[in-house]
Amino acid sequence: MTEQKQNIAIAKSMGFIKANEVNECIETQCRWITPKGLPKMSIPKYTTDLNACHEFEKTLGDDDIWRYRFNLAKITGDNLAERPNRGFLSLHATAAQRCEAYLRTLNLYTDS
Repeated sequence: MTEQKQNIAIAKSMGFIKANEVNECIETQCRWITPKGLPKMSIPKYTTDLNACHEFEKTLGDDDIWRYRFNLAKITGDNLAERPNRGFLSLHATAAQRCEAYLRTLNLYTDS
């Protein structure tokens, strides 16, 4: 997935809605409606912003946290079978790696 597609998929999973899908903000030029119903020109750049990643990480439930952790370990090369208590590489995952793991956890990642 391109960075733009990843950012859009994550934003939608967080509750952002494209303004043209709800016919709002045409005159004011906003492109998105936030989860709180506020108009916004852009969505967070999750793929480059660790703070934005922390926001989606906080939304994961208990079952999803384990899948996310497994996906993140796989993406970073953090072999949990050999080093179950380490997790060092996962702790230092980039924003892009966290985004891919999150989208894979929610079955939203596509290889296109």
